[in-house]
Amino acid sequence: MTLTDLELETLRKFNSGTNSKQLTNDLEPGSYDVKLTVSIEGQLLKGNPGITRSRDTTGTANILQYLLDRINSTMYSRLLLDLPQIRKGNFEVKHPDNLAQRIDGIMPYREYPRQGSTRFNGQVIAEDLSTDSNTTWPTGLQLSGSNND
Repeated sequence: MTLTDLELETLRKFNSGTNSKQLTNDLEPGSYDVKLTVSIEGQLLKGNPGITRSRDTTGTANILQYLLDRINSTMYSRLLLDLPQIRKGNFEVKHPDNLAQRIDGIMPYREYPRQGSTRFNGQVIAEDLSTDSNTTWPTGLQLSGSNND
């Protein structure tokens, strides 16, 4: 079987995209046999690819361990006292220029390509089910039964 890029992108949208959040359920853990025939009909909109820019935070836990290993006892005691406020982001930055340079040195910005965002407007038809009602969510997804009684 060969799938077109459009079909692959549509399936990707329902595997991990916004629409999949609308299909959450309370299925108990276990192993289940399933056979379900589904048709997808509608319009898929895909945006242009772009660049994501974010700080490189890899190894942050290691950096913290390194600093805690080398911090003096006075600074460590003060850190423990202020910790609840620090966790909330409530602290005074005493040397903003130094802090910015240090953060840039340890966690520089990185850029990496990302795919364009996708949106699906249409319906997913569960061919093996019968239903008298259709369900529509704000994302444009409509789930319908085939009414094959």
